Amino acid sequence: MGFIPIVLVFVLAIMLWAILNYNSFVSKKSAAIALSESLKQLDNERSNKLNEIKNLLDIFSMNPPLILNQNRFKIEMGIDDLEFEKVKTDLKNEDQKGFERYETLLTELEANNETYYKTERKYLAAILDYNKQVKERPSSWVADIFGFKAM
Repeated sequence: MGFIPIVLVFVLAIMLWAILNYNSFVSKKSAAIALSESLKQLDNERSNKLNEIKNLLDIFSMNPPLILNQNRFKIEMGIDDLEFEKVKTDLKNEDQKGFERYETLLTELEANNETYYKTERKYLAAILDYNKQVKERPSSWVADIFGFKAM
């Protein structure tokens, strides 16, 4: 009579341990997948910002300073000095907006990179933690039963 309750308690303890282990696997794998998605999103944002910076630099390199070519510009466009000053002011305003956007993009890119590398470190730590649990005994038995594989 005393043997059955001991076995029953032992079996229930093992089942509770297996359930906790299973939940741990699920939560660690879900965290790693969520961090992976965050990395993809941050990488896309970084790529978009780099493309926009490249486009701005291309625009800046295609527009030589107007001051150097002002006589040629006035002759080709058939404008006088007053109209030329207005065009020059408009171009300077556009250049200023472009440079401000360029500086903003660099600041955003720096923040994005910092966030990316922090997220990457968290992702690698989550993967290592998950893989460690999958490979260590006795947790590996639960991993084998429920089909959890190393990432």
